[in-house]
Amino acid sequence: MKAQYSANSVFNTSTTSAQVLPTRAGSLKRTQFIIINTSAAVATITKGDATAVANAGIVLQQNAYYLEGTDGGFVCWQGAIQAVATGAGTLSVVETFQEE
Repeated sequence: MKAQYSANSVFNTSTTSAQVLPTRAGSLKRTQFIIINTSAAVATITKGDATAVANAGIVLQQNAYYLEGTDGGFVCWQGAIQAVATGAGTLSVVETFQEE
């Protein structure tokens, strides 16, 4: 059986785009992640290395979340994720990994 791991973090958002999750490389592959907007500020997340733009991506209102995982033939996103918000706030982030 392959070993599984998880990582929990809190990311502080602002009106400037910043990287929430880096690209996964190496033997640990991301099997699932969830990003929860735990603040009143509206957050926008974007997959990839491009700068996140407010309201032009995956928009998360207060207490909304985005969940992605490897299931039913779908492979979880391994690339970077960027975020920007309408003001200062926080995102709660949980990732799970599995050895290849």
